Amino acid sequence: MRNSPRFWALGGSLFTVLLLSASCALVEDVLPPAPTPAPRMVAMPTTTAAPTTSTVPPTTTATPTTSTVPPTTTATPTTTTEEPFDPVAVLTANYRWGHSDETYLLQQLLQVTVDGWYGPQTRAAHLRFLEVEGLSTAGVPPVPPPPVVVPEVDPDAPELELECQEMACWPGYTGDYQAAVVAAVTGVPSVLLSGLVGVQIVNGCWPGAAHFDLPDDCSVNVYDEWGWYADGSPGNPWANSIWITNSTAAGPGLAYVALHEVAHAYSMQVLDVCYDPQGTSYQTRLYALMDEPQFAGTNPEELLADVIAGYFGHPYTNYRGDAQVSEAQSVLLTEAFAACS
Repeated sequence: MRNSPRFWALGGSLFTVLLLSASCALVEDVLPPAPTPAPRMVAMPTTTAAPTTSTVPPTTTATPTTSTVPPTTTATPTTTTEEPFDPVAVLTANYRWGHSDETYLLQQLLQVTVDGWYGPQTRAAHLRFLEVEGLSTAGVPPVPPPPVVVPEVDPDAPELELECQEMACWPGYTGDYQAAVVAAVTGVPSVLLSGLVGVQIVNGCWPGAAHFDLPDDCSVNVYDEWGWYADGSPGNPWANSIWITNSTAAGPGLAYVALHEVAHAYSMQVLDVCYDPQGTSYQTRLYALMDEPQFAGTNPEELLADVIAGYFGHPYTNYRGDAQVSEAQSVLLTEAFAACS
C-alpha cells in the first residue's frame, strides 16, 4: 500500500508530476498550588483554680494481657501464559479504515506493504485471501460512501445559482474539458480498465499540489490514491482519482498523459495485489526490471507507467524518453496482463 499520490514531474523528480509547457502538456496547564491556610490559634480561657485537696487512691496492678499472633499465609504467585498465535483469528478479525496496530500483523500475513494503514490495497488483498481460503469476510470493512458536501450559501445573494454537485464542489475542479478527459482516460487499452474500478476522473487543478511543494497545481497531472489536500490531509473525497489539467486536455499530449496515469492506477490497484505462482506480486517483479543504469535514481513506479505506455505503442515517454521496451519487460507485462486482468 502506498499513501502518496502517483504523479510525475519533468527533471526526474521522485513524484509523478506532469509540468505543462505551451507546446506539449506532458507533463498541553499546571494549576498553582492551593494556598496553605495558617494554623488556627485557639485561645484557651484562663481561670484561677481554688486550692484542692485530694486523696490518692491505692494503686492496683493490672493483669498482663497476652495475645497470639495469627499465622501468616503466603499468597500463591500468579502466572501468565501467552496465547499461541492464530493466523485465522488475525485474518477474520474486524478491521476498520485507517491506521491501527492490528493492521501491521494482517499485512505481514498478506505479504503486502506493511505500514499499518488499512486502505484500498490492503482491503483488496484481504478479500482475495479470505475468499481463496474460504474464510468469512465479515470483518472486512465496507467501502465508505462519499461524504455529502453541503455548499455554503450567501443569504444576501440576490439570486441563488445552481448548487454544485459532488465533484463540481471540489477545490480545483474546472470541468472545462471534463468530457474530453473522461474519453481519453476510459479509451485506454481494455486490459487496463480493471485498474479504473472506483477511480474518479477529474478535469482541473489538483488540490494536493501545495502539500508536495509543487509551484503550480494547474500544471500537475496525477493519479492520487489517498486524496491529498493542500493542508497535508489525506482521505478527502477525491481519494483514488486521476486529475488532468486544462492545458493537457487541450494539447497533443492528452492520450499519453491519460495512459500514463491509468498505468499508475493499474499498478496500484491490480499489479500490487496480483501474485505469480511463487507468491510474488507482479508489481514487485516489474519494478525489478526497471533497474536500468540510464534511469538510476528514478522512481520505479514512474518508469513502470512509461514502460506500459511504450508497450502500447507510445514512441516517446516523459521518464524514459525514446528508450525501447526491453524484451524481458514486454514478456513479463504480457504475463501479468493475462494473469491479473
